[in-house]
Amino acid sequence: MKSHGPEKCGRVIVKAGCHSLPILLPDGTLGTGFLSFDHRNYIWKGPEWKYRELQYIVPGVLEKPRHLWRGIRHARAWEEVLLKDGWTKEMAESAFDPDWWAYTGVPKFDFDGWRGAKKVPYPPGYVFLVCVNEDKMIYIWLSVKADPTDPTKPEGHEKRFLREYF
Repeated sequence: MKSHGPEKCGRVIVKAGCHSLPILLPDGTLGTGFLSFDHRNYIWKGPEWKYRELQYIVPGVLEKPRHLWRGIRHARAWEEVLLKDGWTKEMAESAFDPDWWAYTGVPKFDFDGWRGAKKVPYPPGYVFLVCVNEDKMIYIWLSVKADPTDPTKPEGHEKRFLREYF
């Protein structure tokens, strides 16, 4: 696996024990979202495609989301997706809260983990989801199936989130 250290952080800025990224707030202004160094180190030690998502896709979804929700309901479907993504059951169970925010978008590209994190077109029928806690700490980002009636929203969004902002 290639080394991908802080010198290749893209728009992620190192500040006060965290990386910071621009994030659109519900009132329409830009604020600051954060990624802890511990989480960053976990990502850097993992597959390169996950790091590339953080570097190139997460900032775009946070800055210009297609949809924004508040309140993430715990659901078996979420847990199953996270467990497949390397999370432990305890991490998955603690990751959901009514005060968390969910940002979604449909990026133009993705990174193929089977081909060395090669840039590929974003798969049809999926949306990219970024979950942020009430302190604007970025915890989860992943692709989820899109709603068949609105391909810009996650499948089951009515049951997964408490309130849609836009």
